[in-house]
Amino acid sequence: MQGIAITGWQRYDHLSVLCELLPVAIPSLASCLETLCQGSFSKESQTKVTETLGISTVEVKDMVSKPCAASCSAYPGQRLAKLVVELSELLQSEELRFLDTNMFVKGWFTPYHRQRKIVNPLMAQQIQHQATALLTAVELKVEAVRQEMVQFFHESTAQEWIAQHVSAVLEPIRRLLEDIQVAIQEVLPPSFNF
Repeated sequence: MQGIAITGWQRYDHLSVLCELLPVAIPSLASCLETLCQGSFSKESQTKVTETLGISTVEVKDMVSKPCAASCSAYPGQRLAKLVVELSELLQSEELRFLDTNMFVKGWFTPYHRQRKIVNPLMAQQIQHQATALLTAVELKVEAVRQEMVQFFHESTAQEWIAQHVSAVLEPIRRLLEDIQVAIQEVLPPSFNF
């Protein structure tokens, strides 16, 4: 008996986290199928896959930098793939290491300051402004990903993916903003509007 079995899944089992998003994986799947049909993955095979899907590259991470006109794409998951790549880049950016690298946080709102709820109001305002702007930028991208995901998946799947990939990264910034607000309320008189 000879043959080839092709399998695919989104989860390792029914109770595990999502390990793959099919719309994002279509270029990889198409490349694998073309390799299977041709016996190897050549330049011609790659060209056939990109032309069939209407994409500029089979590398999902490169789709952002080498976009194809939306009208030429036959690949329904292309927008989701681009958004996931953009979000992943944002989540891995140096900018998002806010607590570790921001001079105002490192100098004026350390764990010592947070624990004792002491803060210079001017520095707190600077930290709040930067952290809020960063959080807002990420949340806007997350919402774009969620809106695109629900075109392919149930809302609960989109929420699960976001919880698994985004929430843990943003939680420290949210806690920082909460702690700053508490510290400001401790330092400033109640009548002061900050």
